[in-house]
Amino acid sequence: MMLWWLLPIAGLNASPLGINPDCNEKKVTVDEIKKIADSEKNKTMLDFLRNIPEGSLQTFTFVYGTKSLQHHLVDERWPRVLRMSADGKIVLSFICNKESQDYGSVEVLYFENPPNARWRSMSLVFEKPELKFKEVTATSIGINRHRVHIDPPVCTNCHGTGQNLRAIFPAYPNWPGFFGSEDDTLFKNEKELSQFHQFKNFAANNPCFQTLPWPKKLPPGYNEYPYNSIERLVKSTEPYEVGNYLQKLKIDNYHIRANLKFTDALSHLNAQRIAYTFLRHKDYSKVAPLLAMESLSCKNLNLGEELSKVLGPSYTTPSYVLDASGMDPRSPDSRTLHLYSVGKVFGLGPQDWTLHFNRPDDPEYATGIQGAHGHDISIAAIVQGLLFEDTAKTVPELKGNFKLSRGVSAFFKSQNFSCIDDLGGEVEFDAKNQEKMCATLAKVYQAGYTTSKISDLPALASAPENLSLKMVVEKINLVSNISNIKDGEKNIQTYCTACHTKNSYLPPAYHFFSSNADLKRKMQTDPQFLFKSLAYIENGRMPFGYQLSNSDRQSIQSYLINLAQGAK
Repeated sequence: MMLWWLLPIAGLNASPLGINPDCNEKKVTVDEIKKIADSEKNKTMLDFLRNIPEGSLQTFTFVYGTKSLQHHLVDERWPRVLRMSADGKIVLSFICNKESQDYGSVEVLYFENPPNARWRSMSLVFEKPELKFKEVTATSIGINRHRVHIDPPVCTNCHGTGQNLRAIFPAYPNWPGFFGSEDDTLFKNEKELSQFHQFKNFAANNPCFQTLPWPKKLPPGYNEYPYNSIERLVKSTEPYEVGNYLQKLKIDNYHIRANLKFTDALSHLNAQRIAYTFLRHKDYSKVAPLLAMESLSCKNLNLGEELSKVLGPSYTTPSYVLDASGMDPRSPDSRTLHLYSVGKVFGLGPQDWTLHFNRPDDPEYATGIQGAHGHDISIAAIVQGLLFEDTAKTVPELKGNFKLSRGVSAFFKSQNFSCIDDLGGEVEFDAKNQEKMCATLAKVYQAGYTTSKISDLPALASAPENLSLKMVVEKINLVSNISNIKDGEKNIQTYCTACHTKNSYLPPAYHFFSSNADLKRKMQTDPQFLFKSLAYIENGRMPFGYQLSNSDRQSIQSYLINLAQGAK
């Protein structure tokens, strides 16, 4: 990621701020936020903000020009506040101006971990002072008079549908309407720096702004926290020419990159949202090996032709957009063109691949996230990495031959931002392993990864390209006694049905244990589902949240195979 115009700061490794605006911060959950908001002691928004656990939600930035519905009386003196956890999974938005109709409410966007992998919204409405104008009532914005409102309809106006909310944030490196709008830099002798100084002087005596986790001390170089300030380098031919100064001006300091931290973390989470949209789709397992091959730039199969065979007329082999940047999934250099095109079949539009507010036809979005080889990577590249990692769980030959990039940790070595890298990365592999992995994935696909019949399972298991299935089948020998099968049925009821029936919180595609007849039909008509179920149980991925004994795990596998083979 290009960090231009930053000056070196002495004592950086010591993190001398007196706070931890990184992954060392205190963790807070959405349930804790709800509890604080619901407390009778916290009648006003200020009460709520003061009682957010100290040391948590340490990242913040300010928006003075906004398209948000929280826009009334927002300017350089009274900017809207965005406050975020280090991993981006909780974002608060509020206004400190008591004259604003939006004062007294806190909007919360929070991310549910996989397998849900989706954004939810929450509106916290507190008592308000007397206003000089007619107050906008809770009813008028689509919520009732209770204090905590989950998924209020008003949030979908900007963030998408209630089933698939998106975080919204401008792309790197320019954030119009934000302080630090140009690469998190407030250039000396320019208007924005003067406006920020005026704001900070005002905020120092404002009780609302003072609820933010400001540094306890400001060593040299941190005076404009959470942004930075330097002289603008100007050359007559290149307005932003840095030349040989580039390495001297780049520093490993994410603490004064507030807007980039938001862009980075929210882009990672958007990638998780998209990846699990793929994983939940009924046809994903059919295309998984082919999309994994695309991430490796494999040439041993014509991926477009194979995807057309698998998905039918709904899939059209796409063309590259030749003038697209590397931040566009349709770019010739992206290795994500088929991924993007399959996403269309799965219901993802261009804007799903971005954090843009209102650019519905443009999938290009600059994240500022460093990839495996020092270049910036797109949201699509992170989606691809997450899907490849999932495929590797059922194709053990891939394990050890790849890893996901951890660009934040690599670049900002002196600070702990590993919790962002934990959310996903680009597929990174050694060229010497590329051909081997491509051959393995082609064999998995061609051997019947998607099209084999239940009657072919014994033969399929003996094929070297399906060692993962062979490993499972050999362990239980496809021969199980009646007691073992009955134990498996009981264990299914104990460990699996709570999440995989119609009454669960998971999407309908996961409701395959609604009845024994439904499960049997699924096992007999969808061999790929059986394949993945056996492998997930074997490697401990499922049942989620449980550590089963070998005998319990094998009993479930025995029961599933018994159903697949036509048990009555």
